[in-house]
Order: sequence, then C-alpha cells, then structure tokens
Amino acid sequence: MGEQISKESCNCADSPQYLNTNNYDNIINHQQPISHFDIINTTLNDQLTEKKHPQSSQADLQKTNKISPFQHQEQYRKTPTLILRVIASATLDENYIFEFQPNHQSNVIYFGCKYKNKKGGYKINDFKIPSIDNKLNKKNRGQHFYIKYDYQNQNFRIKDLGIGFGCFFKASEIQLQNNTLITMGSMYFTTQICFGQDLLRMPSFNNLYDVKEFIVSGYPCDRQQFLSLDRDQWYLRIQLYGGTAKDDVYILSSKNYLPVTIGRNIDCLIRYYDDVLLSKYQCTILFDGQWKIIDGIEGKSSTNGTWLYLRDEQILQENMLLKTNNTIMEVNFKLD
Repeated sequence: MGEQISKESCNCADSPQYLNTNNYDNIINHQQPISHFDIINTTLNDQLTEKKHPQSSQADLQKTNKISPFQHQEQYRKTPTLILRVIASATLDENYIFEFQPNHQSNVIYFGCKYKNKKGGYKINDFKIPSIDNKLNKKNRGQHFYIKYDYQNQNFRIKDLGIGFGCFFKASEIQLQNNTLITMGSMYFTTQICFGQDLLRMPSFNNLYDVKEFIVSGYPCDRQQFLSLDRDQWYLRIQLYGGTAKDDVYILSSKNYLPVTIGRNIDCLIRYYDDVLLSKYQCTILFDGQWKIIDGIEGKSSTNGTWLYLRDEQILQENMLLKTNNTIMEVNFKLD
C-alpha cells in the first residue's frame, strides 16, 4: 500500500511497516457465500433480533459521495467529517474514500450493495459497497447498515441492519453475551450463556453427538463426566459455522477455569489446522466472572483479526477497522 499505517491502528501482530493486505485479500475473497443470519441456529432459546432502525426520507439521500454541510449553521460547521478509507476490497479500489459530513438536513447515511430499491427503482442507499457475486447483490438489495451523527454526544455511530454478510468491526476484546456473533478466519461462531440447571435445557444436550467437545478446567472430558459436575457454575456454548467448521458445538464450564485458545496450532484446545486464514493462536476465551474473548494470545494479536458483528450501535473510533461485503475500511475523522 502507498500509505503507511501503524501496527497499533491495524492491530495486526505480524504486520510490516506498510500494512500487508495479502491476508485481508484472502479473507475478502474467501468469504462464505451465505448470509450471517442464515447461519444462526434457530433452535436457540434467545434468538438474535434486530431493532427498528432510523428511517431517512428520500430528500436525505444525496447523489454524490460527499454530503456537504450548510455553512450558515454555526453548529453544523463544527461537526467533523467522517472518512472511510478502503484498505482492501474485492470490488473497490484501494484507498477509495467514502466521505460524510452531517448537516441539519441529514445526519444519517445508509450503505448497501445497490443504490436503488428493486420495487420502484428509488434510491435507498447513499453509498454502494458491492459483493463480488452479482447474484448476492441482487438478493441482498437493501440497506445493509447505517452511520449516523449524534449531535448531543458529538460522535458517529454505526449499526448493521441484518442484510447480506453483515458489518463487523475488528476488536481486541469482546464481552460475550447470548447470541454474540463473531467472525474469524473463514468461519463464524455464535454464543449462548447459561447458569446451573439451565444447562440441561440447551439443545445440545438432547443428543450426545451435537457436542464436539466438553471442556472443563482447560481439558476435554466426556458427557457423563461433564454432567456429573457441580451445577453451581456458568456455562458457555459456542457453535462454529462455515469454512472448515461443520456446525461444531463446544461447551465450556467455568469451574476452575483455565484459558481456552482457538487456532491452528497443535496445542489449541479448539483447533482448525486447515483454515489458512486463522492464526496459530487466533483468540483466547477467558472467564473472570464474565465470559470474554481476547484476540490473539498473551498480548500478541492475530494476523487477520477477530471481528464482532455490529448488532447494536457502536461508536466509531479513530483507526477502527470495519469489514463488510468483501471490503475492509479504516475510520478517520477530520475537522475543516
């Protein structure tokens, strides 16, 4: 790449002085041709639901990649301009810029793989980020995610709207909840958390073969041993989809918990050695009273990152990396 990016901004442990997009190119070109909502296990008790998103009028949707402020409004002249710079993409040029400066007529913009709606042909998206598969572009026509400016708190916020591959951001630490959706390497996984006897109501316990591994105190154990444990503890169920994972289910117990690593290396308890997009140590699952995932291991980040689905609104930060529709973008701000 022509522009230097610091190791901290891209959060890649093995990145050179200039960001190596080869790994990112592998990610975006091997993305699974399925919607991230198609892979959610619909038998789980707590389903992933989408909140109603802000609506924009057609007058809010602009015809260019720059939305200019109204200069006579002092309040709006001071708002920052959001810059999204493409650092790797299967469909857009490297260093392509999306630019947005909010104003009193428009403080929200929408992104999708098509500008216009199929019915009526009216414009529904301000910016287009197409997938490499034109059939998927037609299938997933609509508003994929939005970015809005919050004047009260003076920040930009982003949220996915549940169409297409989803919008994710690269995270160093993730607090796990029910139906957290994460992507890493060429796979996705979802989570479910329960306490005590609620464990027995998990779908995985209806059939021994639904669970690939039970993990206690950092070691695998069989179902009978697992069920004989004291119930006064927390459990984490993760299910992996896509890539080399085959809907694999793992259930972890918080009893005398030891960190569990996911990756390609032989000493990873959850191992996918044939996923070339995973790092040797991709991420670490921890429990300190709350389940969480740390990217990489012992302070060393993974090469291609661990990405959290933007199910809820997230405040955009300088140098944050976003991934959607075979494209990775870096967030920056500027004040005119």
